[in-house]
Amino acid sequence: MVFRMKRASRPDRGMTFVEVLIAATILVLIVGVIARTTILTQDASRMAVTQGKITILGQEELLKIRGNLRASVHLFQRNTEGNTYWSRLDLGSVSTLGTSVLPKIDTYGVFGKDSPSNRRTGNILFFAKAVKPFPTPEEVAQWKTYCDASGHPEKKSSLDDLRLDVYRFTAYFLRKTGSEFAPGSPRGLDLAAWESVPFADWKRFNEVDPALQADVLEALRASQVGRKIDYLWTPGADFDSAFAEIQADFTLQAVTPASKPGWKVPPDPVFTRTSVFERKRISVATNWAQANFGVAKFAAPTTAGDGYPHGLEIQVIGPASARQVLVHLCLVGQGGRGHTPWVEVQDVVSCHDL
Repeated sequence: MVFRMKRASRPDRGMTFVEVLIAATILVLIVGVIARTTILTQDASRMAVTQGKITILGQEELLKIRGNLRASVHLFQRNTEGNTYWSRLDLGSVSTLGTSVLPKIDTYGVFGKDSPSNRRTGNILFFAKAVKPFPTPEEVAQWKTYCDASGHPEKKSSLDDLRLDVYRFTAYFLRKTGSEFAPGSPRGLDLAAWESVPFADWKRFNEVDPALQADVLEALRASQVGRKIDYLWTPGADFDSAFAEIQADFTLQAVTPASKPGWKVPPDPVFTRTSVFERKRISVATNWAQANFGVAKFAAPTTAGDGYPHGLEIQVIGPASARQVLVHLCLVGQGGRGHTPWVEVQDVVSCHDL
């Protein structure tokens, strides 16, 4: 008889400390990979959203610039006239760049990169545009009501056959947003959109029947009638002889260095926007932005002073009857984890320069 001995079963053995340590390490690595992937996915999603937001806002602003430029009657360039008018705009407390310049108009040229000896590109867009002529049908009705209320119904027909062109000066330029503007920083600039009060055409006014001129000046100046226009302007005239102010007795006084020392073209706070992108946490790119952001695509850049041109470039070509204005804008958003959202937008607008 053969006897077989049955081996006692061994209880199940638990994990050793080394095995636990290895399992924990693997788990930590897996969690880290998952977390990193999640963070990168969230960053990519935020980047895409911000990039889309900047693109939309940049294109919307170009559309506004296009609309204003299409109404242009005179483009100011880098010459005596343009520099004088630019220096006599009342920009208030806006911190402009000391290196901002108007473009040079190249009548027979094409858009392209400047050479160091031929700098056509500017980073100021400055022009006079036509707005609704005076009077509109609503203003004629308001004038008749005003005449009745003031006890002068005999004046009610003074505007019946009148048409005065009305203009506003418009400027787009760069302004500093604070201490963030410094060498090495891609941020720290904003776009300002400045617009003047309205000006009636002085030359056309002089053609009005002298017997009606006082009534016309009263209608222009009256706050109860339309836009309340206090000044007249002669397009194409030198600055010191181009303007007149309507007086309280409904006469005109020429605005000269003698009659109004230091006078500047006043802004219209209703239409002026000194902060276009800053409140949306977007900046116009500076010269120190990454090369692929598109800054200085047309201008020959310089770092002297406040630097030039940064992320706003303007070129103007073509004859006066068919000017072509190129507007090139580079924007950067708030970056995160090493990523900086940015966009480069550009438009070419046809306009008149009478």
